[in-house]
Amino acid sequence: MATQEKLRLMLDRFYNLVGEVLERRESILRFNVPFLSVSEISEQYYCEKKVEMARVLGEIATEHKIVGQEAHEILLKDTVKIKREEAFRKIFSDKPTLLHEMLLLAKIRGIVIAGKPDAVLFHSGTPLCLFEYKFTAHRIPFRDMHVQARLYGLLLNEMGFDTKRLKYAIMLVPQEFRENEEIRRLPLFIIKHGFPPKIKTEKAAIFINNFNKSEALKELEWAIEYWLNKREAKPTSKLGKCKSCEYAEQCGKISR
Repeated sequence: MATQEKLRLMLDRFYNLVGEVLERRESILRFNVPFLSVSEISEQYYCEKKVEMARVLGEIATEHKIVGQEAHEILLKDTVKIKREEAFRKIFSDKPTLLHEMLLLAKIRGIVIAGKPDAVLFHSGTPLCLFEYKFTAHRIPFRDMHVQARLYGLLLNEMGFDTKRLKYAIMLVPQEFRENEEIRRLPLFIIKHGFPPKIKTEKAAIFINNFNKSEALKELEWAIEYWLNKREAKPTSKLGKCKSCEYAEQCGKISR
């Protein structure tokens, strides 16, 4: 398929899905949601009950969430917003292109899934690496972080991109370094070093993995069982998560 034809086909598919979501009035999903977000699905692997409580009671602002949001806003400093058509032209050009917070949208198992990875590196129409920042003191990524990155890869695949060479980088950064210029340049640092499996510096612990489509599909299928009302929400078995959870009192799993 010619590049321009493929580009137009992918754009048409994207806009058709946007229209479908905007026009939908009834949904087969729990809470009548018209689509699922990657961030919410990955949160199910942290604690599914917490996801449900947020839907029932509403989001509760926490210091961790506020700091994380501020940190991601800092990452976008000096970036320029461009229209989707222009972004796709850059993606299919012969020059490497790093796009930040590109909206990914695809229908999988009959359900529309959406997500915005922190950054994606493309070259000649092929995604080479996803980059995900996590502002945390932890030096080892949790499973939900891998789930989130793999789901972004799955969306790219379902949108029509070739993901055979795709990798994803989880970058763990302590909150005190969120305004550091080196942190904003981590994707370029990783590219320069040729995507090794691990990079550890004073300011970040970076883990780079190959995208696994079958693993992503299995993780998604488990998650959507909840949204299709095939089972109830499963709370975490780790008490430490409960103690720091903003819904602990309402949930009733532990006493505060």
